[in-house]
Amino acid sequence: MFELMSELAPRLWSDFDGTAVQLAKKSQPRNWAKYPLPIMEGYIDFLRGVKSKQIDIAGVASRRPNIYLRRLAMVKSIQHLGMMEFFPRGDQLALAGSEKAKGGFIAEQSRRSIVGMLEDKPHELGKSLIRAIGSSAGHSVGFRHPILLGVVEHERIQEYIEELAETAGSERVELPASINSGGEPSDGFSVVSGNLNLHVVQLQPYSIEAGKDFGQKLLKLTA
Repeated sequence: MFELMSELAPRLWSDFDGTAVQLAKKSQPRNWAKYPLPIMEGYIDFLRGVKSKQIDIAGVASRRPNIYLRRLAMVKSIQHLGMMEFFPRGDQLALAGSEKAKGGFIAEQSRRSIVGMLEDKPHELGKSLIRAIGSSAGHSVGFRHPILLGVVEHERIQEYIEELAETAGSERVELPASINSGGEPSDGFSVVSGNLNLHVVQLQPYSIEAGKDFGQKLLKLTA
């Protein structure tokens, strides 16, 4: 019984570029090497808030290619920016190589547990999840647990969320009140299609309290 409960407990994954570390302009050498990139303000506090709700911090899921230099840059960033508390092992770093593959990875994770995912480009990841799991894709096989996609606050957040909502079309439904407690209707929505049970929410600015709030939303999906 204990193993079953542990397996079904929510697990948090995080994108890296634009979510854990700040993006650099394409013309800058830091973007070419992906190092050094500054940490997103409040990111570590946010993870601590999530963890305080007994949520497992599973790892990083990135579209970076799984090649030596990109993995090394990520490991060095994690070490130098104080993230080893959450990502101490190399097997926690899933470098998928493309947005489609990253979506496939998160889709697979939802087979074993409820998944939380932090993301700055929900329109891209959301489309991949809809294709990977949604019934319209024609290849959704097996039960999947809910996915809670937390969208990082930035200047294009509304644009990206609206683009994902448009992609979801008739499969988009109102975000359940139990998840959206205390928020406005514009805070998010759900996509229900076949085995896909995707909830999209806007994150508060990174902080311990914002992490606790997101962790609580994940726990509500276990009810």
